[in-house]
Amino acid sequence: MYVERVDIDGFRNCCESVAFDARLTLLLGENNAGKTNIIDALRLVLPADAGTDRLRPRAADFARKGDGTRLSDEFTVTAVLAGLNAKEQGLAANALAPQTEGPGKARIGIHASLQN
Repeated sequence: MYVERVDIDGFRNCCESVAFDARLTLLLGENNAGKTNIIDALRLVLPADAGTDRLRPRAADFARKGDGTRLSDEFTVTAVLAGLNAKEQGLAANALAPQTEGPGKARIGIHASLQN
């Protein structure tokens, strides 16, 4: 199993979609380009290992303009998991998405909204 793609809308300064290669993916870029934002987006949706903290949405996670004004009170992060074997498909039965993503693939995600 591997993360094939992450779709991001309204989370920090992230772009809309990032595709990953099954063999190896590197995130390269200059400082403050958003590499950590992509990793944090994945941490929001992927299960945490025992003994590690799982991130929770914070007010700072919502997209902002350069002047600090918030662009949206909502964000969505969805990861597409591919290459799931039969056991993994059974564990992720509620997330399988054969019609939209293809056989042996699942979609898991989070939708967060700010409330007063």
